[in-house]
Amino acid sequence: MNYKSLQHIYNDFNTAVSNTSGLNELYMFDESEINKINNYNYPVCIIEPPNSKVSDINRAYEEYELVCFILKPESRTHSDYHSLSLYDDCMSLFHQMMNKILATRDGEYILNEDSLQVERLTKFGADLTKGVKVTLTLLAPSSLGFSVASSPVALPYESNLKAFYNAASGVLVNSNSIAWTPTKPLGSSLNMTHLRSDNIVAFDGTDFVFESPVTFSSSEALQIPSISFSSASFTVFAKVFISQEAVNDSMTLFSFSKDAQLDFFRARVKTGGGGEGNLELLVDDDTSATTESFSSVDLRPYGNPSELKVIALVNDHANQKTILYTETGSHELSNFRDDVISNSQFIFGATKLNENFIFQGFAGKLKSLAIYDEAVSPSNVTLIMNKLKTL
Repeated sequence: MNYKSLQHIYNDFNTAVSNTSGLNELYMFDESEINKINNYNYPVCIIEPPNSKVSDINRAYEEYELVCFILKPESRTHSDYHSLSLYDDCMSLFHQMMNKILATRDGEYILNEDSLQVERLTKFGADLTKGVKVTLTLLAPSSLGFSVASSPVALPYESNLKAFYNAASGVLVNSNSIAWTPTKPLGSSLNMTHLRSDNIVAFDGTDFVFESPVTFSSSEALQIPSISFSSASFTVFAKVFISQEAVNDSMTLFSFSKDAQLDFFRARVKTGGGGEGNLELLVDDDTSATTESFSSVDLRPYGNPSELKVIALVNDHANQKTILYTETGSHELSNFRDDVISNSQFIFGATKLNENFIFQGFAGKLKSLAIYDEAVSPSNVTLIMNKLKTL
């Protein structure tokens, strides 16, 4: 992850403005200095140097209070209707620019959606212009926070580690957003975020708490927007509590999905009927579409609310099998993913078919998660699981 200074923020906004059709230039100075430039290359974006605060230094995110102006020139010969349309044009430019900012390195910037305030301006400065003044809070990784943070937890095996998340650090949660920064590897940009801002997973300060999953609609979940592996093999570790509460459908532990209908790997716990508590794999790739269960395993419940347990799932492409590890043993299936996961969405806690259909939600807790770009060997699985047990 890249920590942000004002110069970094300026550079990132400058890149976003350059890539926004209809915006010509970015300036960063105080509103009182608007008249220091005589010939603006309209339409322009002006950002005031922001003030900031760090609410929780252990979470290492800085909250920047940004004031952003989008301005377009106005002609005295145009109608009132045209003049009004300039406000809408400026809001559209702001929206396009912010989409590019928020896409920077998969979630380094987080917008506090409750913070947005819009003021419409006429004749701003000496020029005849119309535009909008948008006030917002933008969260970004802080060098101040990380500089005093304790040394991150080390895993006993870290080769080909894509991301390790530990709820004891790097978690930032508010009413409509989640950012969970990987503890390892250092510099990773694979932030985990909320799946939907209107359905945030609860965080009790120690664990993420998934509650009341819904059958159809929008189950709460966490996501990595995009992840890729170098081969078809991968491993996922999670320290979890899997609840035995009554639910109406299977509970998704996690899924990789590029196309929810044609390209996915899902691990879900069966509830009710035959195979209660079995872990079921649903795999659809270029080779085949298969469904198979670890029928000798009962994961309902697994652990309890005060004592979470570690689970690991290894997609071993070379040996054409999937291995499930629990704290009591290991189990194998001939079902495995044969195709490389590339630019896929990783979701923990739900299955997503489309933006409006997120279902088979998870009930339980999550404390830590580790994803490896390889089929981790049995001996190293044991080492990693033993370490995660202590966290």
